Amino acid sequence: MKAGYDFLEKKTHKISLFAGIIALSLLTMECINKFIFLLGTKREHLYRGTTLSYNWRFGKVSYTKKGTGSPILLLHDLSNIASSYEFKELEKKLSDTNTVYTIDLIGCGLSDKPKITYTNFLYVQLISDFIKNIIGSKTTVLTSNRSSSIGIMTCYIDPEQIEQLILVNPTDLNELAKYPKKKHKLLQWLFNLPIIGTFIYNVRNTHCVINTQFRNHFLSKDRPVHRYKEACFTSAHTDGSASRYIYTSIKCHYTNTTIIHALQNIDKPILILAGSEVSNIQATVADYMYYNPDISVSYISDTKEMLHIEDPAECAKQLLTFL
Repeated sequence: MKAGYDFLEKKTHKISLFAGIIALSLLTMECINKFIFLLGTKREHLYRGTTLSYNWRFGKVSYTKKGTGSPILLLHDLSNIASSYEFKELEKKLSDTNTVYTIDLIGCGLSDKPKITYTNFLYVQLISDFIKNIIGSKTTVLTSNRSSSIGIMTCYIDPEQIEQLILVNPTDLNELAKYPKKKHKLLQWLFNLPIIGTFIYNVRNTHCVINTQFRNHFLSKDRPVHRYKEACFTSAHTDGSASRYIYTSIKCHYTNTTIIHALQNIDKPILILAGSEVSNIQATVADYMYYNPDISVSYISDTKEMLHIEDPAECAKQLLTFL
């Protein structure tokens, strides 16, 4: 009898110890999460003067408007660390001749970050509604990297809103064709866990990780772009744990869509601006031109994915020639 009691007591002790370790671990994770989000609430890194707000159906969308002339809408890269801040210098140069709109896509930057699964069609609706309700006339749309599919699908679905398209380093067509599988649904479930998922998100979006992205993908050389890096960190952590929902949607391919059919049937002028140092960019451009031979292409030397940050003057020159 006593032996059975001792066994039960030991089991209870082990279970209590194990539960205590789990509770302490979760508490530690939560404290780290709160500290990181506290660091990421310095919204001044994203503030660029007069910021306006568009009350869209899924939340408030932050945008700016500068200059006069024919309208051009700048769409930043589709990423949890991205915001319209990446167009800070380009916006200044284009506003001398055009009315320039920049927008923080829903889930990014200073815009609201609803806890939903983000899809390509969600963003197509946003851009179409924004042009109709805010700009009010046909607009030239410039996209950056992953937002290329948003611009193309908007032009295909609602062509009356688009004057012409400019694709800055558009995403590889094979990458856009990837779709969510069972493992991605499991990954989404993991990221959606309140404390653990948030902790994993924060680990994957540190200053170190962002610096690596700038060094390996965004810039061709080591340039003094501290403000842009800080803006990326702020965008990734503003609104706390809600920031992870767009990250998860992108990683699990929910924001992807096959654009080949749309690309084949668009009859608007399209310009691809490509960084000469982007990996496999020539093959990507060739794929786009295979499905739409009327696409114009211009390469900007010694630049990677963020060519409008590396060489805004040359970027603006090429754009104004096209416009």
